[in-house]
Amino acid sequence: MKQRDTHQWTVQDQQLFQRLYKQYKNDFQEYLKFFPQRTYQQIRCFYYNQIYKYRKTNTALDEQKIQQQQTDSAKRAAQSSPVNTQQPINPVAIIFDSVGGSTLTLAEMISKELYDQGISYYFIDLRTYSIEQALATLQSCSKFILGSPTYNGSMLDSLKKLIQQLIFQKLHLNKKFALFGTFGWTEAAVNDMKTLLVKDGTQFVGSVVSKSEEVLNNVKAVKDLIFRLQLENQ
Repeated sequence: MKQRDTHQWTVQDQQLFQRLYKQYKNDFQEYLKFFPQRTYQQIRCFYYNQIYKYRKTNTALDEQKIQQQQTDSAKRAAQSSPVNTQQPINPVAIIFDSVGGSTLTLAEMISKELYDQGISYYFIDLRTYSIEQALATLQSCSKFILGSPTYNGSMLDSLKKLIQQLIFQKLHLNKKFALFGTFGWTEAAVNDMKTLLVKDGTQFVGSVVSKSEEVLNNVKAVKDLIFRLQLENQ
């Protein structure tokens, strides 16, 4: 689905990664164990989440350099397209946005389950791809899965705009969909997305909702969700 990013770590990247790995060893080991084959881009995203934590206790980090690295990484990602050169058969669109990284992790768990079952999918991170690209991809999909963390009491604005356009263009009609999200104290994002999307002509099959710190405990829930999504007569 995604093109492998062949960019190499710089010496500064490696040094900082080693310091972060030492401080957050358990987090890194669990992440890399669950996702043993990571591209540079995917590891980089988790790496920046740890930098965010690290900043709170270490003011010596060069923040400007980190921001530039994030910008460069986003530019590299934007050069690829979420659409395969070969059209997959009956693909599932995974479309999401993330803030702290837990929703991204849940999205990757879903994509891993689809991959393990031999199901074609598109993996569209709205931090990298535009809403227009996401909508264009949805046109070729009969099933989609949307994800958002609960942020300021609801879904992220990017998901709200996507859903509004999706409904306006009637791209949700006659399609199965599922939802996922993460939260700190309320599940509002998934509930709000469901309220907007459950209309005549749509088939809601279920959702996976998790506290941010408990995302990796949802392996069975993800398997069950994909099973329901693939049932012929839901």
